[in-house]
Amino acid sequence: MSSSFPSTAPRFTEEDERREQDLLSPKERADVYEDLRGQHFVDSDTVSPQLENAFALMEEQLLMIPVEEKDAYLQALIRCPEVVATESDKHLFLCYENFDIELAAKRLVKYWETRRTIFQDKAFLPLRLENGALSPEDVD
Repeated sequence: MSSSFPSTAPRFTEEDERREQDLLSPKERADVYEDLRGQHFVDSDTVSPQLENAFALMEEQLLMIPVEEKDAYLQALIRCPEVVATESDKHLFLCYENFDIELAAKRLVKYWETRRTIFQDKAFLPLRLENGALSPEDVD
């Protein structure tokens, strides 16, 4: 099979990609997130008052869930807050549950419990191949 690119074309390795990602500003990361996932990355500068209220109510609901039921979520908040923000966006949980605050909070907690069950010690790493929770065998 022949390629339409010359063999001398520069190659962008996973290491190159990781280095480039490390240099991105939060705004640039949000733009990339939107481009790749087709979903809006909620930025605190653009959140509506209604959505801000829903986030606050969800935080209150999360506080009411017993600690033993949300252990994985609490560990994630401590060990990898950036992963929590980017890979378990509260806005998506609220949308999925049609803005039912209680169900969205329970689903978020369940997400982290399930993630820990599946990935064990790697649950708190980003879901990516290089330096993440996934291995090449996971995606084959």
